[in-house]
Amino acid sequence: MARSGFGKCRQEGPGQDCGPKEGILALALTADGKKALVASGSVCILYDLESKKELLRLAGHTAAVNALAFSPDGSRILTGSVDRTVRLWEANTGKELRKIEAHAGYVKAVQFTADGLTAASVGYDHVNRLWDLRNGQMITSYEVHNRPALSVVFSPMARRSSPAAPTSMSFVGAGPRLPQASEAAPTGIALASDGRAGEID
Repeated sequence: MARSGFGKCRQEGPGQDCGPKEGILALALTADGKKALVASGSVCILYDLESKKELLRLAGHTAAVNALAFSPDGSRILTGSVDRTVRLWEANTGKELRKIEAHAGYVKAVQFTADGLTAASVGYDHVNRLWDLRNGQMITSYEVHNRPALSVVFSPMARRSSPAAPTSMSFVGAGPRLPQASEAAPTGIALASDGRAGEID
């Protein structure tokens, strides 16, 4: 398990150089590459990458956090946890804006649409869901019968075209969605900035 390179401190808190204590379970970067969010146990820690200083902590989950995403404008954060919830946070203050009881199994992945109004969550309960972040209501769900999805990505151009669903997204790990480069099932996906090409890992 990866360990923090930010060192140790005598007194924990914002502005201190403490680093995660339980290893890094998930990592997300802001679009400008200036900040990093790491999940360590049930707590998420936001760092300034230039100074390597802790900016704030997101505390509220009751079990390990293993899914993170920044909104496209960097103002909000999504987290998904073994406690089966998806939570929406204000990135500047660490305030919890919304708690969604999302799945019957732990949450494996979360992602925003390009407009930041909709989120997808992938659950280990074999169900993938879309959420309206303005009210926390579920828009739709997709049940997967063979095996749970492991990752989710939206096209950079995808926005909510209707109340039903965004225009373009892929759930990876639940079955054949993209050409595979090997016999092993894909566990992750990344799209190019034009949304037309992808890589699976």
